Amino acid sequence: MDKSETDRIVKILYGDGFVSNNEATESKIRITDEGRKRLENNQL
Repeated sequence: MDKSETDRIVKILYGDGFVSNNEATESKIRITDEGRKRLENNQL
């Protein structure tokens, strides 16, 4: 997967509320509580 594809996926996940910006750590994003619930319910 190239950078543009990764950026596109992150943008979709961000728009759906499943990830958010995370400037407190080295990671650029973090999974939100809503994203975690979706993963736990296997609703990908």
